[in-house]
Amino acid sequence: QWADQNSLGLLQSLCKNPELSNILLVMANRPDTHLDKNIFPALKETVESTRRKWQKLSVDELDIRSCNIIVSKLTELREEKTWDLTQVCYTKTQGNPFFFLKFLESLQRRELLVYNMETFQFSWDVEAIKNETDLADNVAGIVLEGIQALDFHTQQCLRIASRLGFSFDRKDVAPIMGGLKIKE
Repeated sequence: QWADQNSLGLLQSLCKNPELSNILLVMANRPDTHLDKNIFPALKETVESTRRKWQKLSVDELDIRSCNIIVSKLTELREEKTWDLTQVCYTKTQGNPFFFLKFLESLQRRELLVYNMETFQFSWDVEAIKNETDLADNVAGIVLEGIQALDFHTQQCLRIASRLGFSFDRKDVAPIMGGLKIKE
């Protein structure tokens, strides 16, 4: 859920309600966004005024060793075997946790990271990854690539839904789609 003023109001009401003694709110945001500058400080003030606990956890960029551990676990290969793949992925993503995982998914979808049924191991070509991942040089590129991989009708539905705001229901989109069947 994208946070807006209405969402903030709801969260503040929940925090102020004395009948809700056992409530846990988990929120996530990127630094230097309107959430960090506007929404979180106001919510923190509300929480602290009700003597509830407030704890902020920061998730920083991953270092290259942590990225290599992730690649090693995902491919089920020893860390020394995944170092070259990790290096190219880290260079492309700078250790951004979300982007790093999406980049790996992108490599698999584009068959640049494949599971070899003969050796029962993942394999990759670092030079091919370097040369064929221009589109995926940023998070927007990864998301765009994922959308482009969807079928035409799903892309059309997303185009329409994007104009409806942060949330929508499939019944809102169906009439605009001209009666096309929308999968659940």
